[in-house]
Amino acid sequence: MGSTPSASSPFVQIIQDTYNVQVMFRNRPKLQPTLVMVKGCEKDVDRVKEATTKLIEHMCGSLANQTSVIMMLEISPQHHVLMEGPNAINLKTIMAQTGAQIVFPEANDPIIPVLKKSSVTVSGNIDSVYLARQMLVGSLPISIIFETDPDSSRLNQNFLNELMTTLDVHIVVKKKTSQNICSIMVRGYERNGTNIYKAQRAIFGSTDQPVIASISSTYHIGVEVASFLSNVAMVNAMMNNNNVINQNNNLPPLMNPQHGEIPMNMTQTLTHLLEAAQSQLNAQNAQHMMQF
Repeated sequence: MGSTPSASSPFVQIIQDTYNVQVMFRNRPKLQPTLVMVKGCEKDVDRVKEATTKLIEHMCGSLANQTSVIMMLEISPQHHVLMEGPNAINLKTIMAQTGAQIVFPEANDPIIPVLKKSSVTVSGNIDSVYLARQMLVGSLPISIIFETDPDSSRLNQNFLNELMTTLDVHIVVKKKTSQNICSIMVRGYERNGTNIYKAQRAIFGSTDQPVIASISSTYHIGVEVASFLSNVAMVNAMMNNNNVINQNNNLPPLMNPQHGEIPMNMTQTLTHLLEAAQSQLNAQNAQHMMQF
């Protein structure tokens, strides 16, 4: 790395003001390059990338293409196993597709502080890191919750099983006897948002215009990976075998259809109020930190 400007230099100030990011410099031991950190919000992810690229080009010159970056993502530990897939097949596929390295913290490691167990590290060149980030976001579990008539013929288990298999979603039905209604949760991957709406539409028997979720093409991994249903089955099996995935017992009850409560997914919730879902994601995944 060439000469490193200070955080108060005009160039860095312009970058911070233009791209709504925070740039910090951390000195390291002698003969090691200075660590540069760029922080920004989820809603500004493309601007964070552009700001980081300009800083790399400015400070690294001809070595810019050889400069690696590290991105830190905050993802709730309760979703890690579901995102990784059986034997981490989803994770391995994303790394093979992008060339980036992805490290999920070990949930059961007592040495790792609780607050660090949500920190997922992605490293590589900047384009690989951002593409891997998109695929990881596309692998986040999302859900919709709605209510319907408990006497509906579409709550037949065979029909629901067919929907789950065809659309690769997980459906949980809870009857509220006192209110004479059924609460339905449909859950799947973010990249599969349209199929979540299709499942809801099929359960309602709706003939209205189908809802098409606006999903970034970069959320899709592009090759066959473990299905959402197989991952849910894996998590349920681990729970049934008393293999504690989260020491704090934070796995959402929706993994187990026999559980009495069905909570809203607190990482991302896909409802017909997409703006509310995005706001929730922004609040909980508020910062992405790039280092180089």
